[in-house]
Amino acid sequence: MKQNATNTNYRFFFTKSISFLLLLLLIICSPLLSFSSDFFIREVITNGSVTPKRSAEISFFLSVNANINIEIYDPDYTVIRHLGKDRNLPKGTNSFSWDGKDDSGTLVPNEAYYFIITARDTHGNKVVYNSMVDQQAGANLLIDF
Repeated sequence: MKQNATNTNYRFFFTKSISFLLLLLLIICSPLLSFSSDFFIREVITNGSVTPKRSAEISFFLSVNANINIEIYDPDYTVIRHLGKDRNLPKGTNSFSWDGKDDSGTLVPNEAYYFIITARDTHGNKVVYNSMVDQQAGANLLIDF
């Protein structure tokens, strides 16, 4: 009986020791690991609509230099326009204009449109801003002719 209690104590101690060592290893190595928490798209702003005299502006802040793609989607979630495809942008505020036309140059119907900004940093980390998910006023684009 005493032998079983001793074995149980050793197993408990061994399990706790391994858990402690793994935690310690994570703490020591965490500065060496690449986390993308410092890589983000923020402050996404649009002027809301395309009119005969004005293009829609999409402005956003990148925390680091990144390669970006912007896709405009119609209400059926079909990509109708690509802006800034595979374009390298600097850290800071960047903006793009959309003239209300699809990739073939045809003016699209009066509706609400959505956009997705995808960015990749030099380490291959990826962040995405999706206006379909963002519930802020003005996050989507309107055609108003």
